[in-house]
Amino acid sequence: MDDTDTHILDEMQQFIGKETGCTFVARLITYWERAKWRAVVLRSPLDMDYMSAFLSAPGYEIGLVVLPNLKTTEDVVEFIRSLPEPRWKREKIDWEKSEPKSEPQTLLVGLKWILPDPKYITWAMGFGKFADEMPPMRKAPYTAIAVRLGGHWPGKKSIQRIDGRELVTFGDVPTLLDPRNKNERMKNFETTTENVDDLIKFHATHPMAGQLGAVAFSLPLKFHAELFGK
Repeated sequence: MDDTDTHILDEMQQFIGKETGCTFVARLITYWERAKWRAVVLRSPLDMDYMSAFLSAPGYEIGLVVLPNLKTTEDVVEFIRSLPEPRWKREKIDWEKSEPKSEPQTLLVGLKWILPDPKYITWAMGFGKFADEMPPMRKAPYTAIAVRLGGHWPGKKSIQRIDGRELVTFGDVPTLLDPRNKNERMKNFETTTENVDDLIKFHATHPMAGQLGAVAFSLPLKFHAELFGK
């Protein structure tokens, strides 16, 4: 890794730790080694085989793929279209009802990813300042995605399933905090909800706090047909 890549990753770590509103991921980025992150900077042309191999390496909990050369909305749409199925699946996320009720003003794109252990699935977290439609807590210095690479924390009893697989989130990282400390974990959930609600208030075109965890990218509506058909 050269000095430029190191600088890019440093910038991303700072953004994730301070701006996302997610207490879980902010804490995880602080404990980089303990939380078992794996990060890489990929440039064009994107090598999907390499990215898949990178995210499949054993022994890690979170993968961060930074894509500094994806600078326009068109770049990101092409990246989404190139993600290989069935490991990746894009999904249109419904626009949350707002008051006063309004029609969707952006296209909310979720990216589901099947983990190296195929019993698990996760939602990718997307970043980037390539479009005005991206909410403020995701407008990072560079386009990037972060995904979970491991399963639930030990002893977890409440498990959500999607597409017949167990859903894992950043709150499931075993190294985040003592799994037995339910009060601390609940405090993280509550703080994350409050942070996201506060950030959303400053961006009225994104009444989507309730499902932000499933949204990877927010894009102009004109890309609907290209990503999801008519």
